[in-house]
Amino acid sequence: MDEGMLGQVRPPQGIFKASVQKQADLGLKIPFKDGRVYVYCKAGEGLTVGQQLQAPIVDTTNDKDLAIQTAGKADDAFLKLTIPSAHASFAANAYEGGWLLIETGTEKGLMRKIKSNTAFTTGADATVTFKLKDKLDVAVAVSGHYASIVACPYCGVMINNATDGITSTDGKPIGAAVVDVPNAYYFWAIVHGMGPAIMENSAAITTGEALTCDGPAVVKREPTAGFPLVGHAASYGANSTDCIMVFYCIE
Repeated sequence: MDEGMLGQVRPPQGIFKASVQKQADLGLKIPFKDGRVYVYCKAGEGLTVGQQLQAPIVDTTNDKDLAIQTAGKADDAFLKLTIPSAHASFAANAYEGGWLLIETGTEKGLMRKIKSNTAFTTGADATVTFKLKDKLDVAVAVSGHYASIVACPYCGVMINNATDGITSTDGKPIGAAVVDVPNAYYFWAIVHGMGPAIMENSAAITTGEALTCDGPAVVKREPTAGFPLVGHAASYGANSTDCIMVFYCIE
């Protein structure tokens, strides 16, 4: 049973269940009295309990410096952006639950949650309309303003990458899987408090040590800036690929 939740609010889906049907808003967090916090996600591939997870890979070239096609009025709850030809195709509403940011210009820093978007096909520059959850509240001129977009980090969650060594710089660390999850299923990932983790099999982990991630596994945090801190070892782990208990502190 899922007990001990703050405010006595029961989750719409069992914490230790994976579901083919969406039963809550992605990104919803459920806190427990003992310090555990879980976030609702959709898997972008098959996941195994204890694996370290990350958000989908961000297109660092084509999701930024986007020209504004039509000036935005203060009362508008949308912006039209020019998506470059090299951007991968995406379906309508692929950025639902994500974010739009004005990067430059007098209104830089303006940030709104994306409600929906029109589709895009790679190969030619095209205008895509991003509807927003809230109004702009200020006018956003075409000249001098550029925008960036990011999809919902909790949609299409994947196994943490190791393409850049121990650090993972192509997607936000999300948390860890607490059950096995089939691709495209909805589930809860732990982001704070006690949860499972898989060891990397490179060195023993002593209780209390700070941990970072190397692909799907955890290792002792290296003394180098930029390494993501995922939590602290709550149990001892020998040099193996066994699971250990971790007190997560990602969120």
